[in-house]
Amino acid sequence: MNTLKLSLQYAHYDSYEADDQIIYSDQAIAAFDTFDWLNEAERSNQIQKVSPTLSLESQDGKLIWLSAVGGLENVYFVSEYSYIGTRKRLFGLVKYTGVLTVDTQNFNLEYARQAILLFASGSHEALLRLYDSV
Repeated sequence: MNTLKLSLQYAHYDSYEADDQIIYSDQAIAAFDTFDWLNEAERSNQIQKVSPTLSLESQDGKLIWLSAVGGLENVYFVSEYSYIGTRKRLFGLVKYTGVLTVDTQNFNLEYARQAILLFASGSHEALLRLYDSV
């Protein structure tokens, strides 16, 4: 079973603080589900330090992070997924290999949860489609 680095940042933390731990990939969704997103987002609005954030990093360098924004009535997620890949440029004549990213400002709680599930299961193409759908 694959392991992931889990980092959690709570609303009252400074920008350089996070709780880090190594988890198994099948524990990722439990980490997401037990994070108190609604109250942490509301608290973030009140104290104005950092947005509550969960990130996962795989052993092969893929990284996903989700930050909750909004309040109790309307929480949504800003998120980014980065991975090593190849992109063609100049009509396919030049290939660039390096860190590629996709992001969104529009995940709701359901999409954010789905992104964690797809990342933890290694479903790269499905995760790219999810980011592309919002």
